[in-house]
Amino acid sequence: MPNRKPSEVALMIIVLLVRSGEKRGRISKKTLQLVSKRSVIRASFVVKLQSIMDDYGYIFTEIDGGGYGIMPSQSLRAAKAITVKNHCNDEVLRRQIHKGTGLKDEQKNSLMIEIMGGGGEHDDDADE
Repeated sequence: MPNRKPSEVALMIIVLLVRSGEKRGRISKKTLQLVSKRSVIRASFVVKLQSIMDDYGYIFTEIDGGGYGIMPSQSLRAAKAITVKNHCNDEVLRRQIHKGTGLKDEQKNSLMIEIMGGGGEHDDDADE
């Protein structure tokens, strides 16, 4: 049997999520291979799926631990807004955001450490 079209695969995956009754879900690479009738999942195929699912109102993303996550885009409507005004206490970064200037390597490294959980003012483990 030939490979399924990305549009068919997207529709099938969305139906699986809807039928599960869950607000969000994940599928394994093996499940994606089964649904798509592909032995190899190429990045270009995933990009097409993401685009089609976006058109249907769903977010489809690769998960670091393996597999793929899916959720309706509208579920983010109720999410709290994240603004520079309320969440950027770093004056240098705030100024750079507003002026449109680039980050220096040292700043990039510092921000990477912060987002990877290595410290910083928003580290959830800092109070423990």
